[in-house]
Amino acid sequence: SANIDSASSHILNQIYTNHFRGNIEAFSFHNNANFTLQKFLLYCNNQALVNMIIQEIIPIFNNLLTKARAGVILSVIQAAVDNNCEDNFKNLYKTILSSVVDDVSKERKYFIPILIDILAPQRPRINLNALFSNNKKKKRNNALSLFSRICQALLDFPVIYSKIIANSFLSLSVEDLYGLCIDASGSHLIEKLIKEECGKNVKQKIIMRLKDNFKDLARTKFGSLCIDQFYLCSNLETKEIIAKQLSLAQNELSNNVFGIICMNNCKVKQYNDKPEHWKESQESDLKKRKYFEDILDFDPNE
Repeated sequence: SANIDSASSHILNQIYTNHFRGNIEAFSFHNNANFTLQKFLLYCNNQALVNMIIQEIIPIFNNLLTKARAGVILSVIQAAVDNNCEDNFKNLYKTILSSVVDDVSKERKYFIPILIDILAPQRPRINLNALFSNNKKKKRNNALSLFSRICQALLDFPVIYSKIIANSFLSLSVEDLYGLCIDASGSHLIEKLIKEECGKNVKQKIIMRLKDNFKDLARTKFGSLCIDQFYLCSNLETKEIIAKQLSLAQNELSNNVFGIICMNNCKVKQYNDKPEHWKESQESDLKKRKYFEDILDFDPNE
């Protein structure tokens, strides 16, 4: 295990041939060897090797899920993305969905809520009516972190698959969406969801579901970063809703370092003092963003 990170492609191939091939299931469920397999997948840049490992993983995927081997799941999904294993994206996608929901055609919209219950059943439960009644610093939840990283990797699948994953976030409760926003890894997941192509049809709905909680999100380190991204990725109407919600809580947010930064990034002072100028400025920014997006999407062969 200690030598994997410095091994050449040739050595990695030999390690797979002599030790891993045919033994992926045993490595996956061994208390120590599963970490060696994860490390191998992290440093393996051979698409053929990763494809062979995926073929051994697929038949045991359901067991990996039920026996708390989220680290192995994350490693194989991330390796598939990093090595562009396009021949196995469909197989992995179908295997993952069928391992989580009973009827893929009818229940795939509940994929994310069921997955978070499987992988992070002990995640902190958010009481939206008493968010700041307890000021104790919360410990990082490793299970929630693994769930978030797995989902981020799934959102990097081809859009035909990742958009279905993205759509299932709409079935999460507001409490779980809030919980992800204020978590270190979860906030990265939410940001990725609203920025990626696969999430373009859900981002405004996700943002609006959290509308009543902007004030509380803005007072947290990672929640405030999510609001910054909400603001950047929104249309004018949603930007105005965000600015208005923050403006209504201005007195409370002014006493919080994250709230102050969030209000500055979302131009709340300009919104309050010169609303027409704020609107013109935001319309101009949106036009510039659209212009540059069109340039980046331009295909000279079309």
